[in-house]
Amino acid sequence: VRTGDTLADATVTAITRSGVTLETPQGVVDLRVGHQMTRTGSRPWRTEAAAAPPAATASTPSATGGASTPASSGGDTMSEVMRRLMERRQREMQR
Repeated sequence: VRTGDTLADATVTAITRSGVTLETPQGVVDLRVGHQMTRTGSRPWRTEAAAAPPAATASTPSATGGASTPASSGGDTMSEVMRRLMERRQREMQR
C-alpha cells in the first residue's frame, strides 16, 4: 500500500513507522501499528487493538514433511481445522 491508495472507502494519506493516516468519509483516522479497523454493516469504521496471535502451540513439521507432532505437550489449544490447514500449507510450500 502506498500513499494515495484506496482501501475500502478510505484513502491512505500518510505512512509512518508507527502507523498510517487514512481519510474516510467520517474524517481522518490514525491507525497505529498493531491496531485494526472494523466495521459492521454500514456503521462507521472503528479502530481497536488487533487480537493477539494464538499461543505458541503450533505443530512442527516432521522430517518427512508429512504428519506433524505437537510443539507442546498436553493442552494443545490449536483447533483441528487450524492444524490441518497449517499442515496443508507446509506441503504446498515444499512443492
